[in-house]
This record gives sequence, structure tokens and C-alpha cells, in this order.
Amino acid sequence: MSAFSLSDKILTKITDFAIDNLNKVLPGQQLRDLIGAFHSKAEYWAALKNALQRAVQRFNAQHTDTEVVAALEQEKFWELPGVQAVLREVITRPSSYLEPERAQLIQAFAEAVPNVSSAQMYDALQFFSKCLADEVLNIPQLAPIYSAQMHKVSLDQGQQIVEAVVGMRNDSRNLLETLTSQQTKPALPSGATQPAPALPKNNLPRPDYSVFVGREQEKAKVIERLSPKKQNGVITIDGVGGVGKSALALEAAYYFVNNYPTLPEAERFEAIIWTSAKQKVLTADGIRSRPQILRNLEDIYTAISITLGHENIIRAKAEEQAALVTAALSERRTLLIVDNLETVDDENLLEFLQELPLTAKAIVTTRHRIDVAYPVRLFGLPEKDGLALIQGECIEKNVSINPDDAKELYKRTGGLPLAIVWSVGLLGCSHSVKSVLAKLGSPASDIVKFCFEASVEAIRGDTAENQNAYKLLLALSLFAKDATREALGYVADFGEDEISRDDALVTLEKLSLINKSGNRFSLLPLTKVFAAGELEKEHTLKNELLENWDRFFLGIVSNTKAQTYQELTQLEVEIPNMLGFMNQCVTNDNIDDLATFLLKNTALFWFRGYWLERGYYLRIAYERLITKVGS
Repeated sequence: MSAFSLSDKILTKITDFAIDNLNKVLPGQQLRDLIGAFHSKAEYWAALKNALQRAVQRFNAQHTDTEVVAALEQEKFWELPGVQAVLREVITRPSSYLEPERAQLIQAFAEAVPNVSSAQMYDALQFFSKCLADEVLNIPQLAPIYSAQMHKVSLDQGQQIVEAVVGMRNDSRNLLETLTSQQTKPALPSGATQPAPALPKNNLPRPDYSVFVGREQEKAKVIERLSPKKQNGVITIDGVGGVGKSALALEAAYYFVNNYPTLPEAERFEAIIWTSAKQKVLTADGIRSRPQILRNLEDIYTAISITLGHENIIRAKAEEQAALVTAALSERRTLLIVDNLETVDDENLLEFLQELPLTAKAIVTTRHRIDVAYPVRLFGLPEKDGLALIQGECIEKNVSINPDDAKELYKRTGGLPLAIVWSVGLLGCSHSVKSVLAKLGSPASDIVKFCFEASVEAIRGDTAENQNAYKLLLALSLFAKDATREALGYVADFGEDEISRDDALVTLEKLSLINKSGNRFSLLPLTKVFAAGELEKEHTLKNELLENWDRFFLGIVSNTKAQTYQELTQLEVEIPNMLGFMNQCVTNDNIDDLATFLLKNTALFWFRGYWLERGYYLRIAYERLITKVGS
């Protein structure tokens, strides 16, 4: 199926149409301030055009119907009055998602594209309008305009919006319903006026998820730490790529928006500022670059200036801006969110976060742990939540999957939300479950590269510290389940150098590449896939690690003097790794080591109930040894 695209001519026409409509609805001074927020009118025009292009990319992730695509690529389609009404509403009031007159729009579709059903076109345009609205709301310079619109929504307008909304995100729907529910309160005394509902100033993007699944404890912890009673100024949400850091930060931020009227005054944030340094996004079509809005501390200052309405900050001299920002943040309780910190190349940003005034708090999402904050680390979703996410995504994308396949999908993704969403997205694009599972097991797949390539690149350097961490990561990929630090030190050949071994483990933890539980370390399934792929590239290192790995199991584990029931029980934690070792012996046709290992550990497998596994490998060893002797 061909991907949806728009010619440069159509992109230009739609962008001109959008700017013309903004010119009509904005007061003169407000329009001049808006354009002034950009470096030039060309940048203003380009920002809208780029938003349109990003909307097209997002649209492609779901709609691949060739007839719909062909219709949308026609210039005359975008000149329909009904279509232009949708665009006008999205551009001038993206926070509303108001549905146009359905009958009129469907009639326009029927006349312009008779070969495509009206319902198909209507649904496609509605989805495209949501994509475009999301992208327009993410243009920082336009944020104050749309934020002001939300503040000005009257109760009557709020009621109309709630009734007209189709498929609105849950968080926004709840917010508007909160506003309109106040109509049921007793009437005010004669002559009194109903105060407009207060909302925090914010430039939050719309969530890219329909329903937020799981993370109740982590969300509660973030919200608790944002209380003015807590001393922490900065909370980090860290974890491997795709684990849901941005989603949790956004969900916590919307908690303070949606519950603003009912929160104690001291717990409210009067302003919430979102900044993102994400450079890439993952869709069913692959990894795509996105404009990096946040590059340095100056961009943080710009976002604060625009959201709080303090244009004097960006107009001031560079040496004066820090003091002006501190003063602006001191005026009201403010929440600052810095998304994807690891891609910001500005050391001054950490210093800025450490010196936030008492009225400000910050949430930072990062793949790399930092030492200036209270950390909330994310791991894969528990099985219950992971399966719930799979089910929800299947319903949204009209995909059917049986329970066994759903469990296998959860197992292969390790509960990583992005991997789950990406996988179901592929199923929605007609991929089979088998092919999706194969992609999850390939180091070259988009999801594996997106989640881990950048983090592993950080330890693929020339320094001894990086080399130690890289070597330890590849050593851990050999273990079927998890390993002690002593086992990893042995396989990675650290010898008596425990300090270097432990420093390497700390480096891997900071990069969110390994998980620690007590004295044992493990990898997520997708991390293991990536690390195993790296090991295949390192032929000399691979042979060295495998040799040490063999010695570890044949020597250290097998020579453990365990004879009693209790002593055998203590060894059971290593059985998954032992089975993995024996499987590797079979794969490599290393039958001598397999037989030796089985003989040394036959009591362990027998007394701990691994009879089938013991019998399976004994049979293989016997058959191959007989063949070997016979030849």
C-alpha cells in the first residue's frame, strides 16, 4: 500500500490557508506578538508547514487504505468548503476538536470523491484533524494563544463542546465535564456573577495514548514528591527507551490540570510548562526524526517566557535572562517538565534545575540517571497491566489476537509499553503475529534499535570504563535469566578487580541497560536481543566470553558441594541459567561439556523436580556420544 503524502503545492496552500485564518481571528497586537515570538515570518510559516507534515506522518501510521490515500492527495479535496471548515477549526481552536456539520461534510465528500464511501472519508479526516491539532498544539510559539482560549471557555461553550466531541482524549473530556458540572450548583445571589473556573497556565501536548494503563504506584509517588511539603525540587523518571517515561510525566501533569478545582490551594500548580528534547519517534513505518524543540537552556527560558506571558525574558540580554526567569518562577507555583534530558547538550541545564526557586518543581525524564534529583525508575509493565495494554491497543486498532499470542507478545516485549503499541500497530497493518514476534527477536528491528542503540553507543567508546561496561553487558546477555556480580565478573574476566567490575555495573545501571534485584542483575528481553546482536559482531570478545562462561558452569557452579536437600534448594536459583548453558552446548554440538555438566548436576535436577529437562538432555547427550563413538 502506498503511504499518504502531500505535494509541496498542497502543503503550501494549506499553510497559507491556516495563516490567513489566524490573521482573521487574532487581534492585531496579539498577532504581532505571535509573529514576534518567531525569529522571522518565514519561521512562522515553516512551523505551521512542519506541523502539517508531521500530521501526515502520524496519519500514515494508521490509515493505509489506498482509495482514501488517493482521495486525500487530490488538490480539489482540500478546497472543499467542508474540509476547509475542519482545517479552520483545528488551526484556530485545536483544543476543541469540534465536529463540523456532519451531513454537509458527508455530502461534500460524496460529490468530490464518489468512489470512496463517505463514512471512510469522514473517519479519515477526523483522525487527520486530530493528528494536526496535536502537532499545532506542540508549536511552542502558538501555545499562549491556545492556552488563553482554554481559559476563556465559558460554561455554556464547555457544555456544547462536551456534547459535540467525538473521540476526545479522556483527560480533556474529564476537564470539560468538571467545568460544566458546576452548572448544577445553587444559584448565586442576585447581582453576583459566576467566577470563571481557574486553570493553570500550561502548554501541555495532548497525550498520544487513549487510556493510561498501569503505573498507579509510580504516578502516586511522582505526585507525592511534587507536594510543597517535600524538599525535592527535581524528580526524575528514568528507565530504558520505550518504557513510558514521557507518558507518566504527562499523566502526572494532567492530574494537576484535571483536579485543579478540587486540590487544596497549596497543592495546586498555577503554571505547568512542558519542554521536549526528543529527536526521534517510532511508528509502524519506522524510526522518524522530529524537530528538536529543546536543545539548550535558552530554549527552556523561551518556553517559560511564552507560557507565563513574560515576553521580556526572551527580549532581554543573555546575561539578564537567568534573573528574570527566577523572578517569573517565583511569582507562582510552577511545574517544569524536561522530557528526554539525555539529548540536551548543555551542562548549564543541570545547574539551572538545582537552583530552582522554592515555588518551582521539575520533572525530568531521562534514560540516564542523574544525581540531582529524587529518582522514580520505570521497568516493564507487570503482566496484568501489559496484557490490558495489549487488549486496549487491539480494540483501538481493530486487531484480533488470541490469549496465548497476547501472552507471548507480552513476554517478548518485557512489558515495554512502546514495544507493545508498536507491535499491535504492525498487526493493524496486516503483519502476522509470527512476523511481529520475529521482529521482536531481531537486533536489527526498529523497536530494538530505537530503545537501546543510543544508550549502548554511550559505552562503545575508547575509555577503559566504557570498555568494561560494554564487556559486562555482553557477558550478561549469555545468561538465560540473571546473574550475580561475582558470576559476571568471572565471565567478563575482571579477576580480583572488583572495583572496576562494580563501576561497570553502576555505569550500566545509570544508562538503564540492566535491572538490579539484590545481588543479581538481569536484562529486559529486548535488551538481551540487542546485546546478543552486539556480541555476534565482536568475534574475538565472543569467543573469550563463551570460554569463560563454559568454565564458570563446569567449574564454579558444578563444583559447589551441595548434597543435602537444603543445599540443593539454594542452587535452584541458577537452574534457568544451567538449562540455558546446556541448550548452548547442544546448539554448538559441545557434547563433551554437556555430558560432564549433566553428570555433575544430576542430583540437583532430580531432587528439584526437573525430571523432563534432565531426561531430555541425557537422551541428546547419549545419542550424540554414541554417534561420535561409532564414527
